[in-house]
Amino acid sequence: MKGEHSPRKDGRGDDVIQLLKLPEFQEAIRNSEQNPLIVCGDFNCPSHLDWKEDTKHLHGDWIVEWPATYLLESKAGLIDSFRQVNPSPIQTPGITWSTVHQASGYEWDYSIPEPLDRIDFIMYKTPKYKPVKSFTYFGTEPIQQMPNHQNNDYPSDHFSVITDFVLNNLQRRA
Repeated sequence: MKGEHSPRKDGRGDDVIQLLKLPEFQEAIRNSEQNPLIVCGDFNCPSHLDWKEDTKHLHGDWIVEWPATYLLESKAGLIDSFRQVNPSPIQTPGITWSTVHQASGYEWDYSIPEPLDRIDFIMYKTPKYKPVKSFTYFGTEPIQQMPNHQNNDYPSDHFSVITDFVLNNLQRRA
């Protein structure tokens, strides 16, 4: 958890705490009924929705309340679009990392298998839109592992997360 809450206050959980304190972000949360709020990108940490009791056998018997996604959900009311559409981390893990690394870096002499996890997210807050499809994308060609990853037909060492939203049928009161 050192990468989530560091002594220097620059961990991933710390970053979300700072985001939640920003007046502009607080205003975006308050106005999300009129103006959809979407927070997305590479969070560099897994989701608390994926490290639960029923999946702990996949994660060294650990249950972890990863703070970045947990805080965005619990404090800001954001919804993980991928897990909204694909609720089971066992049936649809949604792995986005690592796509090209098979083992840890040189500091470990490439001796530890690289963890596979979902660390890229599209989180949203709005009653106006509903996610209907969410998936990971990694191009159409077979994946090339390191050191041949530059030949992949997608430009990242992460898989992309794509979510299709539809306009929600809101009933208006007269």
